[in-house]
Amino acid sequence: MTEEAMGDNARARRFWTDEDTAAVRSGFAAGEPIASIAARLDRSATSVGAHAKRLKIKHMGERVIWTEEVLQRTYRLLCEGYSYGEIAKMYGVTKIAVRSRCNATWVGAAAREKLGVTKSKPVRFWTKERRDELARMYRLEWPLKKMAKALGVTLQSIRHQAAEQGLSDRERGARIMGAQRRGKKHSAKAIAVMSEKAKARWQRPDYVKKQSAIVKSEHMATISRIANDRRRGFSIPDDKLADYRTYRDNGYSPAEAGEALGLVQAVAA
Repeated sequence: MTEEAMGDNARARRFWTDEDTAAVRSGFAAGEPIASIAARLDRSATSVGAHAKRLKIKHMGERVIWTEEVLQRTYRLLCEGYSYGEIAKMYGVTKIAVRSRCNATWVGAAAREKLGVTKSKPVRFWTKERRDELARMYRLEWPLKKMAKALGVTLQSIRHQAAEQGLSDRERGARIMGAQRRGKKHSAKAIAVMSEKAKARWQRPDYVKKQSAIVKSEHMATISRIANDRRRGFSIPDDKLADYRTYRDNGYSPAEAGEALGLVQAVAA
């Protein structure tokens, strides 16, 4: 079959000669655009790229000679507010190339000092408090989606951190699904864990003392309120207590304040 009969496929069916391969190697090493190499060899850019991949050679790209003059120009552009990406487009290189060169030389530090910008440090998300919170959620057998939503992370992040802390449990999902089918908020294991923690709290003297003080305070407040109600002759609901105190502060007697709030008539009736 002749090339005229092949039509558009004639160029694609040509074999790669040693001269063509050498041209691709030299062009890639010099940073010549792939489209230019393809036009020179009368081939498609896809064909040239595939052949280079088979040869395991990489395109060097358009290289910039980082002389002191180029570094000074880069410094001025950064001080004028240009980003690494915009400077990269001017030089015809990648953004990473410009940023790495600036950080490796004096340009990056000088530009940050000129602009008053400090180099930010990476923030560690999984702090000790968050790891402890994740462990607590696992003990209570929260579903993974609920934990991810509460902590503001992805499911993959939850699984990875749980594996690092040794919290993973193959039977955990089955227990949670069983509790959900029974209409319960927590599984039997989670309820047992919470019960044990509650018992442990009541074994601590400081916790018992604190709870006793709270109960005693509430009890004394209740006794005092009952005594005041008996002395006034009527009781005051919680939603009207603030209004009653306002009337009393303005010089009203207890009976007058109760009458203004409609409490005395209600009791008399």
